[in-house]
Amino acid sequence: MTQQTNAARPSERAKRSAPLAMLYTIGARFPVVARLPRPLQFLIRRSLVEIPARLNRARCSRTTVVGVTGSMGKTTTTHLLTTILAATGSTVTNRRDDNGLGGVPATIRAIRLSDRFAVVEAGIFDQPGEMRWMAGLMRPEVAILTGIGEDHSSAYGSRERVALEKRALLERLGRDGTAVVNSDDELARRMARGISCRVVLAGSSPDADVRVVSAKLAWPDGLDLQLAIREQLLQARVPLHATHLAPLAALAVAAAEACGIPAPRAVEAITTFEPPHGRMNLVDGPNGSRFLMDDYKSRIANAVLAVRALGEAPAQRRIAVLGEAQECIHTAATYAPVAAALPACADILISVGRSGPPFTELLRGTPLAGCHTSVDTVDAAVSALADLREGDLVLVHGATRQHLKRIKLILDGIDVGCRVRRCTFPQPCPDCRFLSSEPPARNIEAR
Repeated sequence: MTQQTNAARPSERAKRSAPLAMLYTIGARFPVVARLPRPLQFLIRRSLVEIPARLNRARCSRTTVVGVTGSMGKTTTTHLLTTILAATGSTVTNRRDDNGLGGVPATIRAIRLSDRFAVVEAGIFDQPGEMRWMAGLMRPEVAILTGIGEDHSSAYGSRERVALEKRALLERLGRDGTAVVNSDDELARRMARGISCRVVLAGSSPDADVRVVSAKLAWPDGLDLQLAIREQLLQARVPLHATHLAPLAALAVAAAEACGIPAPRAVEAITTFEPPHGRMNLVDGPNGSRFLMDDYKSRIANAVLAVRALGEAPAQRRIAVLGEAQECIHTAATYAPVAAALPACADILISVGRSGPPFTELLRGTPLAGCHTSVDTVDAAVSALADLREGDLVLVHGATRQHLKRIKLILDGIDVGCRVRRCTFPQPCPDCRFLSSEPPARNIEAR
């Protein structure tokens, strides 16, 4: 019989530890702390939240902790795995997908003695040693490495250095632990070499221990997925709306097996998965249209995958609303891979922000050139979507700080008073207390 979790959603279990995450953020504003060198600031802020997390992890040592990291897909993987584990026992995970130096200790602090599992997503920012510190708080029995992208390369200097930072999570596993690694990412595979624990490969490559045999789009329900696990061939319809997300399901099933969940039960459980907001989740739009919301975080590689997903989906008209990529120079050379994918996948392009001029240059002479509207504001993007009709599919993809989710909220008739072009608040707009006004000046990057 399925054991009920202690809240409607495992992520809400961490709500009671939210003040711990806030303490990490507020610590930077103490006048004495703010005047110190940044490395010392981080040391002091970490010390404010570290002890409660360590004490609670020691108290709840029987809880199986799974750490999830990587450059792409870690939030979706975290939600997939949480769905599987919560069907078996009481499970806690990050609140509001807060995977930073405040959110990770808050999640550890939220574990209860009655919890069977904790799934902790861990991201890095720009200080070497962050992952080692978070891994020390988690003391995981299982770790997932989803892959290594271009994120944080500007801070760390290269993808290889980013990979070494994330490897710290795998290194924290004991000999009895299990590292689940994306078999399709060569750099991720290299990071698993030489560690003392068991390594399980999951993905589409022929040597994967949990292998994606096929992933066919069953629009609008998701993917018809086939997974090969040893001698078993398991099938399920999973609510993932792009074929490139299939390896994430394999990672989650492999990690669930490492937690003691039989593979058939794990595959059955992920049929109830709900995609996290802003990460390729499908929602209804005006006049019978549909929106594929992928508005949380954008890198060039992610944008190409999102555009291809738009092209895979059946629709009368495919409309791409593309904002800016993060951590890049906004030139034609930067956006060239996205522009190359667009003509075959989109009928209409609405670019928002600094991506507009590069797309205008790159699409000149293509069939999409006359169907491209470049805008600078959310209001202008809403106006460009005024004639939505049944059969339209709209992809919304852009940088987190642009908060392009406001486009959909305005179209839904929700009161949105915030019109800044970019702000530093990471939380989704519906959760922001400034949605009906605008954020404080210190959080506004561009008006």
